[in-house]
Amino acid sequence: MNKANTPREIVTVDDRRKVIPLANARPMRAAARISHELFIQNTLKSMLGWPERARAPASVVVAGREMSAPLRKRDLEIGRKMALVEEAAKVQA
Repeated sequence: MNKANTPREIVTVDDRRKVIPLANARPMRAAARISHELFIQNTLKSMLGWPERARAPASVVVAGREMSAPLRKRDLEIGRKMALVEEAAKVQA
């Protein structure tokens, strides 16, 4: 019996546990080029066996949105702090 590889559509907890450390380790510049949500969706798609150019299934889109929310909040806080430091440096100069 020839078994074809079919992509999965369900995002498991184990999939999430593998992707979150990868997303946390991304530098701010990488997050500025490609959003956390898109990065997580693409990583999940590749883990589940979907082609790169294919549309992500709804479960992957929802998981990407849920998993990227804390990362976006963290990046906004870091960005605000960096802006305050830069503004203080301009004032001192």
